[in-house]
Amino acid sequence: VITAPSGCLAESDIYTLVNSGTGEATSSGFRMWPVPANGTLFVTVEGGATLTYDIIDAAGRTTKRGALRANGTSLLDISSLVPGTYTMRTSGGERTGQRTFVVR
Repeated sequence: VITAPSGCLAESDIYTLVNSGTGEATSSGFRMWPVPANGTLFVTVEGGATLTYDIIDAAGRTTKRGALRANGTSLLDISSLVPGTYTMRTSGGERTGQRTFVVR
């Protein structure tokens, strides 16, 4: 339900809002680009710990997993992923993180 400044109410269609990509590492300790991606995804890890990752599709299936370089940038081949929205979950030591990205 949407409320206009005049107080009128209206219903909208259901939609999904995806916040995809960020230029800065957050408490999860990694950043990724480009988003949306097409074939290649770059992931930079901030900090000395290697992170493991899982890429999960919209149905909840793990489509890819591996490790990300500590204090560096990893290049991930995502050419086998069909277009859609994915989540990357990372873990390493006491750090865990999660980001959503789009594949074209």
